[in-house]
Amino acid sequence: MAIKIQNRTDSTLTDMSEVEEKYLGTTYILNHKADFEPGRTSDFILKVKFERDLYDMDGVFVCSKEDATENLALSLRNYAGPQMSIDTLSIRTGNGTVNYAGVPSVGNSPISFTDYIGQKTEFILLAWYAMAHNILNDKIGFKEYYAQDGLLYKWAPNGTRQISWWLLGCWINEYNQGQFSRQNPDLRQFSTTILYDKPVPYDTPNYSSWVVSDAEQGQANGGAYTQFKKANYLGTQSKDTRTTQPNASSYTAATYYTQP
Repeated sequence: MAIKIQNRTDSTLTDMSEVEEKYLGTTYILNHKADFEPGRTSDFILKVKFERDLYDMDGVFVCSKEDATENLALSLRNYAGPQMSIDTLSIRTGNGTVNYAGVPSVGNSPISFTDYIGQKTEFILLAWYAMAHNILNDKIGFKEYYAQDGLLYKWAPNGTRQISWWLLGCWINEYNQGQFSRQNPDLRQFSTTILYDKPVPYDTPNYSSWVVSDAEQGQANGGAYTQFKKANYLGTQSKDTRTTQPNASSYTAATYYTQP
């Protein structure tokens, strides 16, 4: 049986007036501003939802689970978002190859933090690493303890949340103190890699609403700033505007992650 591949003309390219309007200049974008507002790489929060208070390798208390979640979010410097790929299964026949979807895999995410002394950034990261490996007694922890769930919020420049990724099974497999230099002093930072088992995009954009409202706090489909005011993330005018700690008894994607 012969396979016929017919010639195809793209009607959008044959209409020169439309080509000129859309692709030769900025007129089309300027006439459709609402459709072409670009996202910014800096407009995001990554929150790791710790389920237990953190202790150092000697068992000394470091900080509460709530403070660990918030302090790492505020110390975050750079982050590579979720990566997904599918291995290929190939069948060769004659002079050709046909590819099929194989086993999916999830990539790791490099991440770095600014070492804010008052936020205990270094101590929190070290305590998190110690959940998986305590170098003092050579023990490896259980995944139940060192793997946390996380949430990646991405929003528009005005603060409206666009999409959220639920990251299941987050943990760090290295503790890197970075470089020290007396000749070229710079901000001290820590870099590591977050591994996770499954990224789930469970919240979709609401393009019809571009309103930033504090009333969205605490709602499953509302804003990303559920415990602390949006000033903590949108700029440098942060104040201690803590609200009441929410009840952490629920553990579902819809309700558990309305908390910070």
